[in-house]
Amino acid sequence: MKDGKIGNNPCERMDRPQARSEERVPLTVEQARAVLLHVASRDATDAARWSLALLTGARQAEALGLTWDRVDLGVGVIDISWQLARLKLKKGPRPQGDVYPREAFDVPDTFTFTPVHWTACLVPTKTSGSRRLVPLLPPVVAALTELWEQKGNPSQGLVFTRDDGAAIQPRDDTLAWKQLCVQAAVVGKVEDAPDQHAARHTVATLLQEAGVEEATRMAILGHTTTTSHRQYAHTSTDLTRAALGQLEKLLALPDV
Repeated sequence: MKDGKIGNNPCERMDRPQARSEERVPLTVEQARAVLLHVASRDATDAARWSLALLTGARQAEALGLTWDRVDLGVGVIDISWQLARLKLKKGPRPQGDVYPREAFDVPDTFTFTPVHWTACLVPTKTSGSRRLVPLLPPVVAALTELWEQKGNPSQGLVFTRDDGAAIQPRDDTLAWKQLCVQAAVVGKVEDAPDQHAARHTVATLLQEAGVEEATRMAILGHTTTTSHRQYAHTSTDLTRAALGQLEKLLALPDV
């Protein structure tokens, strides 16, 4: 914008997240383990969604925007380079069909996005550091494999959808997380459940407790700082896989 390349900020056309003032407290090892054991007995969607959150640290928008073409179940890795966002439409009649044409959206011609369902679109993750390959631990691979088979072995499309195939609303995903915390006896009622971002905070904290170096933790979580970016930008998937293995040991998860 400052250089005059575009006249306005396309981010202003995305729905703004609600401000959060509460402190994000991570789950303890015991609480995280309780959640993972609980979802292991649930349907494949729940098992995949919440094991992905607690065993990779993927952001909500990254998880909800994950597509099957960026999941390699054979190697056990996911490509996090896109995220789900709701983009504003141009004024006028709402388009027909489930996937709206690009020209229906009120964004600059140079804005990179892919419509997936109504106003839900895939947009690139915010920074180069947040685009990453994340290894998957066995519980996540098992849950994603079961979900993939249930969906008919798709090669593309969103991994997590509503029953009707629509993209999941963030508020519905957050409510599901809070209800899960109650069902797993982490809290007594939904109102006391931690913010869903606590799952990501939990991964960061548990990796630290497991003795994983900061550069590797940041490579897993897609977090960038000016002081350590150069160091962790080339962290290999072998190192991140080993680090996540330490997380699995800390949680003492059963073999799958």
